[in-house]
Amino acid sequence: MNHMGTSWAQCRHWGLLVVLAISLSAGGCKKFSQDVETVASSSFGSSDEEGHTDELGSYYLGTPSNEADAIANLFLGAKSTYAYGTYDSLIDAHAALNSGHDLPIASRDTNARSQWALGWTGKNVKVGVLDEFDANEIIDTHGDKVSLIVNSVAPEAQLTNYNFTLTQDATEAAFQNLNSQEVFIINNSWGATRFSHLTGDEDTEFDANVANWVSLGYKITGAIEYDSKMLFVFSAGNSGTYCPDKRIQECSFYPAVLHRQRALGTQDQEAYIWVGSLTDDGTALADYSHSAGDMGNDFIVAHDDVLAANDGAGTSHAAPRVTGAAALIRHKFPGLSGMQLKDLLLSTAEDIGEPGVDTIYGHGKLDLSNALSPQGQLTAEVMSFVTRPVISILLGLSIALSLSMSPAWAGAQQGWHVLRLSAKSEHSGSHVWSGNFTALNQRNYDAARFYEPTNQLFSAKMILAKAANRPANKRANRRVTWLLPIAVDAGYRAQLYQAAPLFSLGIGAAFALPEQAMISIRAENMLRLGGGVSEQACYDGFRRQFHCGTGLAWTDYTRHGEDRRDAIALPAIKIKFIKRFSF
Repeated sequence: MNHMGTSWAQCRHWGLLVVLAISLSAGGCKKFSQDVETVASSSFGSSDEEGHTDELGSYYLGTPSNEADAIANLFLGAKSTYAYGTYDSLIDAHAALNSGHDLPIASRDTNARSQWALGWTGKNVKVGVLDEFDANEIIDTHGDKVSLIVNSVAPEAQLTNYNFTLTQDATEAAFQNLNSQEVFIINNSWGATRFSHLTGDEDTEFDANVANWVSLGYKITGAIEYDSKMLFVFSAGNSGTYCPDKRIQECSFYPAVLHRQRALGTQDQEAYIWVGSLTDDGTALADYSHSAGDMGNDFIVAHDDVLAANDGAGTSHAAPRVTGAAALIRHKFPGLSGMQLKDLLLSTAEDIGEPGVDTIYGHGKLDLSNALSPQGQLTAEVMSFVTRPVISILLGLSIALSLSMSPAWAGAQQGWHVLRLSAKSEHSGSHVWSGNFTALNQRNYDAARFYEPTNQLFSAKMILAKAANRPANKRANRRVTWLLPIAVDAGYRAQLYQAAPLFSLGIGAAFALPEQAMISIRAENMLRLGGGVSEQACYDGFRRQFHCGTGLAWTDYTRHGEDRRDAIALPAIKIKFIKRFSF
């Protein structure tokens, strides 16, 4: 009778556990494949690959490089040996002029290195520099210095230095040529102005020429239609000392034409940005720089040194900082259109001057870290789950149970018996993100709603024990007890985080030692079924993918995330020593 009772109890313990484990595994694993229904919310276009859309294409991320390659390509890469000013090479000039700094000044004042460390270096992004160049292997032309600044921000961008003469026909031909070569970011550190920035002489035909262009409907970048990814970056102009009110639409030709055309209802066909200059301390607009005026929604400001502090001045040197920043962003988010790239750069600028977009600084100071942080409302794809009825029955109870059998009782058992049992209505199979994070821009975000569970949580742990058979001549306090640690978890389902149901099995033993001491050794989770974790990205206002648990861009998280969220259910050895005990 006793034997039959023990066998029945043993079968009952095993039966309950097996039923629970099989129900969780068979009924739960499919929830994360066949039985998951995904409904896209706020999606653009039709998807043809993971994380990518045809229409806007802003979902997916580029392939990162690394910081070492970025630094190796500084100082124009192979041109680093070219003479610069009175120095034999760019490297020599940097060593002399940037004492105490390992990077050129544009790398520092844009905080570009923080992005290189994550692999975003502008690699293979094509950037055109429309300017003045020669082939004398000396960094001496205006275009050489502009290219050096772009390179200081985006060292691995693929620069196309395009030498041209400042005429409208040559300009349009250059734009068309670069567009055909798929060069979709073009720096233009030049322009026609009402007043000469050198002499202060006024172009008395300025207004008439503007009126003529407006009446004929000339588009400032020419008649052709450019690729949707095209972004034109222009310097604001340097005649602010002479132009009475500094406003760019009164002082620079292209902004004057565009401003008047917009007033007549003409819609922009391309993305344009004008860049003004800050004083070296970054607190005010430089005296020579044109201001935003009525073009604030196209205007941003940046620093304007070349290689080192106080070695240059002019909006020609401010514009390539924005151009380089655009290349870094496009490396990271290659699907952004030109308009999206413009909006991102401007809307994330540091607000200086009057609150909001103003007539001096426009949107404000270039802020690369903010541009690469989530913007606007964070959203996620809607996940709906089909749960099998058996799971609902088993997990419908809210349980908080902890049961530990007394050692004296346990010692009386001859077969397998429950030594310890605990169950709770919580998830214990993985570490779930809180959804609160601080992004690169040092702002705090609350995305906790994306990690709130939609299923009933349940987990249980049990240790079964069985005294080992001992030879008759062994002392009682030397006996061995076999241990069988078992764990189950119902899994976790949230919008951006799913952990599959888990069943794990281990093995161990407890050894009685002299003087009422004991040591137990358990190898837990040696056999593991299920428990895998899957995560999804959230999207910011520009439909860029981020990880809402950390704030990193999705690629950064998947590439650098070293912490396995299910590590608590991985195999582990646990050793415990107890000085005094009694069976």
